[in-house]
Amino acid sequence: MDKRKDSPAYWEPDQKWLTANKENIRAIQAVWAGTANENQQVMALSYIVDGLCNRAGNQFYPTERDTSFALGKKFVGDQIAGAINAKLGKIQEAKK
Repeated sequence: MDKRKDSPAYWEPDQKWLTANKENIRAIQAVWAGTANENQQVMALSYIVDGLCNRAGNQFYPTERDTSFALGKKFVGDQIAGAINAKLGKIQEAKK
């Protein structure tokens, strides 16, 4: 038996997960294909940042490995959210 599957941070898509997240998956696929409408774009990024990256969820688990994995996902979500919320007008171009 693969012990990773017993870990709370281990994830493997199954039919139940795919069915429960069908609209989110459809939105992500539309963004990837370049055909997403405005609602699909927002849905896809919200699901990636808040759902898949679990920014607001538990980040600490019984093992260091699981905690590191969860914090890594959160870091990715934080970086995407930071890019989404960046005030580009306040970024100064580097002097040449």
